[in-house]
Amino acid sequence: MLIALLALAASAADLTIEARVPTEIYVDGNVVAKMYQPGSLRVRVSEAPHELRVFVNGLSTRQVVDMTHTDSSVVIIGRTGISWPENVLAVPVEPAPEIEGRVSFRSVADEDVVVTIGRDRRTISPGEETEWVVGPGTHTMSLRNGGGTVVWVRGELHIDGDDAIVQLADGRMPEVLGQGGQFVADGS
Repeated sequence: MLIALLALAASAADLTIEARVPTEIYVDGNVVAKMYQPGSLRVRVSEAPHELRVFVNGLSTRQVVDMTHTDSSVVIIGRTGISWPENVLAVPVEPAPEIEGRVSFRSVADEDVVVTIGRDRRTISPGEETEWVVGPGTHTMSLRNGGGTVVWVRGELHIDGDDAIVQLADGRMPEVLGQGGQFVADGS
């Protein structure tokens, strides 16, 4: 048993990520961290190629890092880009296909909901589902009651895919389903 544990420990490598900006990090499709402020993170990974996906300001970057021939490596994420160490770079992953930024909005509210994204405003009735092409990136968004007199929530809708579903309810923050989107309230 001890030999198996030593062999497992010997076949692992340290991947250190130093983020100078808020960052979301995935390794092989699994969420590793959501860093809301600058910081450093060390992840133990097997000595094999891994797909690293990094989100900064709602934009995604994918890169395959090959940890086969190294014990450790450091990736630095800054305001102007990502510094990948040359000793672990593998062939870059093909760029993601262009997306339209389609978002499906579903209302489970008891009354009409007024959704404003940027300067575009729509009213969604109870039980209605509608598709809206907002485009990829970060968009300001607010939700109001049907009369438009009460603001329920304001924030940013981050879109990086075509599979986002936004579920709307009375007086509540929207629930975003799917890997293609995220809503962040602005706290006001």
